[in-house]
Amino acid sequence: MSTESVLAILQTAIAKEEERHGSYLEASQQVSNPLARRTFEFLAADELNHKQYIEAYYQVMQKEGHWPSVEECGEGCKLEAQDLQKLFDTARSDVTGAVTRDSELTEIYDLAMQAERESIQFYSEQLEKATVQEARAFYEVLLNAEHQHLQLLSETQMFLDDTTQWYIDEEQWTVEG
Repeated sequence: MSTESVLAILQTAIAKEEERHGSYLEASQQVSNPLARRTFEFLAADELNHKQYIEAYYQVMQKEGHWPSVEECGEGCKLEAQDLQKLFDTARSDVTGAVTRDSELTEIYDLAMQAERESIQFYSEQLEKATVQEARAFYEVLLNAEHQHLQLLSETQMFLDDTTQWYIDEEQWTVEG
């Protein structure tokens, strides 16, 4: 694949991450539920991290004309794994009492999960086409991060839609009686 083609793909990826950042930031400002707000704030910040990660690769690719290794790219090419469970546990503690299902919140979550699925599809397609190991590693990192986002959205939506069932499923509660 030519350098120009790779740069075009990276530009598309940067635009997607910017779009997701804006969407999540907007969603965080629209919701009043503390768990949903923290989830969307986290996702907005993480999408900026993804953008910076991609931009670091873009800059080296543009300058050097080949996929950089992490060593060549420096600190900008490291996408740190986030502790999603800690985020979820902290935000969940802010939810007091029973959570009532909110159809507007469900719609926002559905749109966010669809966006993550689109990112997963995009990065999966790029991974399949990649023949250079550094490119494959780059796309695998992004693909893993988007899968984690989808998992976070799915888990928080399940919690918000049916808190009691979530506790039964997640914490293996047993019902006696």
